[in-house]
Amino acid sequence: QQTSQPLQPLQPSPQASELMTVSGQSSVQSHVEVLAAAILASGERRLREASGALARLLESRKPVVRAAAAAAILRIGWGVGLGSLSQLAIDVLRSMVAVPLDSRDETTWQYAS
Repeated sequence: QQTSQPLQPLQPSPQASELMTVSGQSSVQSHVEVLAAAILASGERRLREASGALARLLESRKPVVRAAAAAAILRIGWGVGLGSLSQLAIDVLRSMVAVPLDSRDETTWQYAS
């Protein structure tokens, strides 16, 4: 019987870190951008099996990761809904931007425009 080991975060090799330093960006910043792109790709591909990982990423310290996770969740759930997870994604995005995201904010939107 195989026991599953928890996944360890991938660390880029020194060569990869050097390559990821583009136009003055730190490798950490580039790593976050690559992660955000991968998260968005999971939404585009509508990978429902990624919803658990995406839910955890809604709590990331990096705003771009939180926003990407929320967008991916909403994309995956579009038309079928993911219940409370979809609502959590909306709430995360709502807390990050100053515009309404659903009909509950319609009155606010009319006054803001």
